[in-house]
Amino acid sequence: MSKKSLQKFINDSQKDKKLKNISEESRKKFASKEERFSYVVEEAKKFGYDFTVDDMLNEMEENLCYGFSDDELANVSGGTGGGFLSSSANQERKETKNFFLGITGKNQ
Repeated sequence: MSKKSLQKFINDSQKDKKLKNISEESRKKFASKEERFSYVVEEAKKFGYDFTVDDMLNEMEENLCYGFSDDELANVSGGTGGGFLSSSANQERKETKNFFLGITGKNQ
């Protein structure tokens, strides 16, 4: 449940300026990634989202370090053409990556 809540928060923060500001404020207020993530978790709870710092760390690792998730790999066929990720899956991956890059202060 918390992974879904995190993904919903990430997606919603692309559309809602109040939610997007949480990430931006975390970067302004705190130096460490852990402090920034803790701030995001606490602020997101005020809007009804339920996820943890560990959820964020796991999701960031999955999206920034390892490339495709198991679900995405299952959708890709072995070199025979077709089986590409849907545009919505690609968009969600891009939004997630940009969300974490924004918090960590890395170039997007």
